[in-house]
Amino acid sequence: MYKTLSAVLLFCTFSLALAQSVIIGQVVHHGTKTPVSGAIIRQDGDENHTITDPAGYFRLTVQPGSDTLMVSHVGYRTSLLPLSTYVNQSTIALEEYALELKTVTITSRSLNLRDIENGMRLVRDNLYANEMETSNGLYNLFLSALEESDAMDVLARCDYDLSSYQGEQKEFYKRYSEPLKGQRNKKDTSEVDYTRFPAVNISHEGAVLFCEWLTQQYNSSPAKKKFKKVKFRLPTLSEWQIAALGYPKFQSWKLDENFVEVVIPSDTLAGVMKGNKTKVPVGNNNVLYPWFNAYNYRKKPYNHNNCYLGNFRIDGTKPVCNNAIRPGGDGWTKMSPSGAYFPNDMGLYDVVGNVAEMIDEDSKACGGSWNDDPSRSTIHSVKSFRRPNNSVGFRIFMEVVEK
Repeated sequence: MYKTLSAVLLFCTFSLALAQSVIIGQVVHHGTKTPVSGAIIRQDGDENHTITDPAGYFRLTVQPGSDTLMVSHVGYRTSLLPLSTYVNQSTIALEEYALELKTVTITSRSLNLRDIENGMRLVRDNLYANEMETSNGLYNLFLSALEESDAMDVLARCDYDLSSYQGEQKEFYKRYSEPLKGQRNKKDTSEVDYTRFPAVNISHEGAVLFCEWLTQQYNSSPAKKKFKKVKFRLPTLSEWQIAALGYPKFQSWKLDENFVEVVIPSDTLAGVMKGNKTKVPVGNNNVLYPWFNAYNYRKKPYNHNNCYLGNFRIDGTKPVCNNAIRPGGDGWTKMSPSGAYFPNDMGLYDVVGNVAEMIDEDSKACGGSWNDDPSRSTIHSVKSFRRPNNSVGFRIFMEVVEK
């Protein structure tokens, strides 16, 4: 019945498409002709877009301007279609591509799988999360692999997107994202090492393909490793929130259904870890930050010395860190290196603040960032983003498929 209804809607809408500037169609797999859900349909150069439903159908209101329709999906080649001829193309077939890339060396550093393994922290069962946000150094290895494998079409979609910046800001992010070339001599201070800083200005597709590349590199490596087969990926919303909470004894994969153990100080705020232990619910915004085990801090972004515990946007109206003058109020005006603040109880750094972290759902990122105030940078926080920007990065999760 659903397919019949969809077909009727498709026929009716195409009859009115020219008058209403609305198009409807279906995206399918080129070989199997099965529907492709979650494909993105947009006009080239325009933010206006829509996503195909589980049956592969979409509806898009066409805006004046570009005559090119872009249809894309992770794992498929992007299709470019003239809108002027689209009335004769109600079904769009996407071709798959395989991402088989070799490990490359960049600035004398090669992909070190042992470092990847050592950076993973157990969430539960076969699911791990990386202790750090994905860094420029690691992401640049991926981009170099694309370039050396001559996968230029994929590289164009995964590369750092600096198109929204101009002037000095664009120059800064160009230096920020470039691989470190190395100092000419010890007195040379022109090269700033951003290798350990989180990768930003990248697309959701870029993050997904990075995970696929890392999976292929790990599973095909003949080197000694902890697991035979793994899958690196972006987390679901519930997985990310539980990992951000960082409570190893969590009872439910739904964040608000959990209780956590806290310490209620018996004397002053200075004795935050001395006192009686009790359990409190996470839900109803009762616990906002991963340093909840100190009861008085569970809703506060700073400690009793007014030192911020994450990299947030600070309004400047409140004294900070013993009244000391600190850049940005918390030590940073933009991104900080990964691991600049204390980890949560699972060993994960910067789950709130610094950069918001993508999940498996396109255009969604969690935990807030350096450009979000603390109230929007909690373990509950989820924000939408329309395009790659300087406040959104990602953290890889690892699922063990075969030990």
